[in-house]
Amino acid sequence: MPDPLSSPAAVSSQGSAAQHSVVGDVDTQCVGEAFAQRLTDDELEQMIEHLIQWRDRLDFSPLAREAVISNLDVLAAESVRRGRPSAALDRSAVQTLIRDATTDAKALAGILQQLVANRDGLRNHPLTERFLEQAIDHLAWVADATSAATSYVDLATSTGGQTGVAVLSMAVTRASAAQVGLAILRPWCAFLQLHDRVAMVPLLQLEHRYRVLDREQRGMQAVLAQLAGFDPDYVALTSAAVPDRVAALAAAFDEMLAEIERAEEIHRRVMQLQLAAELMTFAAGLRGMFTMSGPPSAMSFPMPAVAGMGSTVTLSQVVVSAEWIAAIRHLVEIGAISAVSAAEALRLRGFTSAMAQATDLPQSVKDLLGEGPTTDAMKVTNAAGAGAARAPRHHILPQEERAFFEERGFTGDLDIDHFTVELEAAHHQAQHGGGNWRMGRTWPGEWNRLVMERLRRDEQKLRRRLTAAEIMREVEALMVLRDIPLRFLPYRGQ
Repeated sequence: MPDPLSSPAAVSSQGSAAQHSVVGDVDTQCVGEAFAQRLTDDELEQMIEHLIQWRDRLDFSPLAREAVISNLDVLAAESVRRGRPSAALDRSAVQTLIRDATTDAKALAGILQQLVANRDGLRNHPLTERFLEQAIDHLAWVADATSAATSYVDLATSTGGQTGVAVLSMAVTRASAAQVGLAILRPWCAFLQLHDRVAMVPLLQLEHRYRVLDREQRGMQAVLAQLAGFDPDYVALTSAAVPDRVAALAAAFDEMLAEIERAEEIHRRVMQLQLAAELMTFAAGLRGMFTMSGPPSAMSFPMPAVAGMGSTVTLSQVVVSAEWIAAIRHLVEIGAISAVSAAEALRLRGFTSAMAQATDLPQSVKDLLGEGPTTDAMKVTNAAGAGAARAPRHHILPQEERAFFEERGFTGDLDIDHFTVELEAAHHQAQHGGGNWRMGRTWPGEWNRLVMERLRRDEQKLRRRLTAAEIMREVEALMVLRDIPLRFLPYRGQ
């Protein structure tokens, strides 16, 4: 396939080069709709994948990159017009979220490494060293979540179809949970940096510093505990609570600064302690980590003033990247992420909890998101609103055959406990032939029996074990046949 960025030529459906109309130089201007419409389905998908690779190059000039993004928008619109989902766009959208989380996690890892290297700070006493160790464990959890997201992207790519989209939503949930976790870990690391520096000068007593760290860590860990189950609705609910938690942590940070200033004044009079003054300068730089930040290559949008608790707080801007907005919008369109989750993900990039309503969104952000469910469903008020009072969850892959599935790759992130669906009691009983499961197993259409007979029959025909992707494709066909929703959730004890 020719390079769409260096030549307006494209491969025709017969395989020969055909000239398509391009306005101006394709390095600086977009290809037209006619160009996209003349591509075959396979050429369109190949061109989309090629442009995604070029868009993600680091050595690209801003002008050329803008042209690539515009061209990609044209081809994506053509894919939608044909009603033919683009697997490349699906993968790219999720990988954008994973890449952002990975970049942020690496930055925090660098901070924690510096704290570990300083034996005169938090590490100078076991009471405070444990807070550093636990922060490292939390960051390792984020790394595991992004790794799991990558595994689900790979499985979704191999599986394809609606099951592929359902598995892709599992990747989105992991990546979103990682981003929410990072949103609270970022200011927590700043808090640890401040305490690390305080520990190096005789300003505040160890017992007092321990009580402050323990109190604030409890609030931070409560947020992370809600994410650990990777329930998509609870991830959205937790995301809504993060700005308030960050605000509480920022207040504790400012309170600590005030205490340092008072202690500094005493020491300045008595000992003329220069380190205390240096500490205040250092702390001022950390304060910026309590502001919600956006991904790399970000653009800023002006934000309105927000009425807070007895005061008015003005947020100057919310920072998001064009690729990030496109990724979120695409995932909503294909059903891999809910409108509420998308809205909370956007708000996490810079909105306070007071800005939950869509009417608070700047018009520039609305223009990027588009009107519709994403901007109309901006608030989750409580656990019930997030879907906590829901139907029981049931395994689509029979639990009694766990060993069978483990031998075929369903281990770790792909454990069968991650592939459950919500079914009302009547619907669930219908899948198993009624309320008596023993009698139900005598029915040829009983779900567990049907699944295992179908899979074993396929293996006998192929004379080999099925792969995880092949199993998921086979189960998808049965789920569609039995009207079972293609939305996978982690299992929870009933």
